[in-house]
Amino acid sequence: MKIGIDVVPETLLPCNVKSYASKCLSSLFFDPIYSEKNPHRLADVNKIGKDEWEIILRERYWSNGKKITAHNFLETLRYYIESDSFITKELDVVLGWQKIRKNKIDPLNAEIQIDGETKIRIRTFENVDLKKILSNIELTILPIFKEEFVNVSSGAFIIDSVESSVFQPNNFHPLMLEEQLVFVLAETVEDSTALYNASLIDSTSTTLYEEEKIKSLKGNFVKRDSSIHVALILNSKKSSKMKTKIASNAMITEFLNINKKSDYFFEEEQMSEEGLVRRLSSENFSNFSCYLTKYFPNEENVSRLLPEVAMKIIPLDFSYDQLGEEADFIFSLFRLNIESEYSLLLFYINYIETEKLDEYIELLNEINIFHLDTDSKKKIESFLNRYCKLVPIGNIEHQYVVRESSKLDFLVDENDSYYLVRK
Repeated sequence: MKIGIDVVPETLLPCNVKSYASKCLSSLFFDPIYSEKNPHRLADVNKIGKDEWEIILRERYWSNGKKITAHNFLETLRYYIESDSFITKELDVVLGWQKIRKNKIDPLNAEIQIDGETKIRIRTFENVDLKKILSNIELTILPIFKEEFVNVSSGAFIIDSVESSVFQPNNFHPLMLEEQLVFVLAETVEDSTALYNASLIDSTSTTLYEEEKIKSLKGNFVKRDSSIHVALILNSKKSSKMKTKIASNAMITEFLNINKKSDYFFEEEQMSEEGLVRRLSSENFSNFSCYLTKYFPNEENVSRLLPEVAMKIIPLDFSYDQLGEEADFIFSLFRLNIESEYSLLLFYINYIETEKLDEYIELLNEINIFHLDTDSKKKIESFLNRYCKLVPIGNIEHQYVVRESSKLDFLVDENDSYYLVRK
């Protein structure tokens, strides 16, 4: 099966992926611990008490034939917590582990119990939904040996070479495929359409959004909202000072392939569109620059945001980590299922001004993060408007066509992970 993709992934190992393209595709090779949509998840999750959950691993095997165990789960979770600060912060706040850490107790030893080879029990806050947390974070189980990853997969393919991302069928996986899986780069609407019409790909890239063109293609048409959100990350003092003006401009801009949302805890300025246009056109946005990943149609959307500005575009390959102030802001894609208000508030931890981060954590601890009243929401809105370096816009809309097949369906789940289903 040949799948059209917008961007070539930098790696398909889920422990190392940074880019949106890699996160989507890695699920074809590693199955998630839990996903509400993916039928090939590694475990079932059940609530067994007011503050206790049980994870039961299914009978699944690594590509080298060894059985996946509860110890593999614990080792993987420890690795993620020690190497990914965002996952650490989210689990600490949601599961209540920050209090345990203050007492110098390892929460993995205190709050998680292993019961045999296949059962794991986890204590949480009373009203925490562990299923949604695992779906949002989308953890998989990784084979770890002496703090290094062994090249075996729990998905449909075996990793032959990390450097070249070559995969072979995994005979132990229920979706073992006889045919080769190939990714074909289709960076534009025209590329994707031409390749599909020439039968060189079996699925167009998932951001083919021009409905007239896509509906002219023969196959199964798919259209739905994505959990990939789009935001501007303010990356310089100049852009931070102009946050209100930039956010106002984003409100009135018609973006391609983005469904604008308003439920991000940011106050919407009460002003007519005409007033916004008059005010913004008089402002000086000259000499602005933007970090931009090569993901269609990012560049088109940035040009729509500030149409009067000859903005300098600085290509960004994959990661936003440790960037300097070379660009004023980043046109960013991030994955987040807004299943609950607390998941969104925890996500903002990464974008609060450094000197205000402790104050933000104190604010979250003062209020009932699981049941926000009007006053709490106003406090949060006020804080985020002043000290958050993020200007959220909306989420991407997937549109693509898949050639009808007697064997397989190519799907994208609610977490924007690609997976195959045998008919």
